[in-house]
Amino acid sequence: MNTQNHYRLESGQETQMYTAIASGGIYRIVNAIAPTLPYHNMPHNVDVAARCRHYALHERLTNTDALVLESAALFHDAVYVIGRKDNEEESVKVAEKTLPALGYRTKTIDMITQLIMATKLPTAPKDIGEEIICDSDIDNLGREDFWEKAERVRQEANVDTNLWYGALLPKFLSGVKYYTKSARQERESRVAVYQELLATNNYQQYLWTMPTQ
Repeated sequence: MNTQNHYRLESGQETQMYTAIASGGIYRIVNAIAPTLPYHNMPHNVDVAARCRHYALHERLTNTDALVLESAALFHDAVYVIGRKDNEEESVKVAEKTLPALGYRTKTIDMITQLIMATKLPTAPKDIGEEIICDSDIDNLGREDFWEKAERVRQEANVDTNLWYGALLPKFLSGVKYYTKSARQERESRVAVYQELLATNNYQQYLWTMPTQ
């Protein structure tokens, strides 16, 4: 299978990125400051990073491209404060401040910060890399863990259950768009199933309950 290199990096940068990710360097930095909300938390960042690699390779990008995308994903919600409109901008600041110490160079950091900003709603990706990180950020909307993630978002936003499942969530799903061919093939059909269940009020049996601590 032919691959295409979307991101062109300076010599040696791929090795430094691999080391930063594989050694847990980025994880430790972001985990120390990441929110601990029901949905927006470090596991969410890790999940998006994994999906970025998955879609990058399925879209025939290279391992180098996947590393750039993973790096951005791990930082994309490093800062998340409910109600604020500048979470992506603040996450960019964290990336710009901390990545040089891990060997990331200015050109690579610029690529990463652009990817972080691409996740800001409403999304309007300009290239395949931005499409991949946008798709990865909403990947769970077409997965089997949809109901768990939906409930986590509801609790995080402190929204009434009936209002959330009866109006707000269906409205949000109606505007969902996957950009890459891979994500459309893997996720769109299941999103349609969830839309139908919500529209016909047949979702109660699927509702997820947060485990007690």
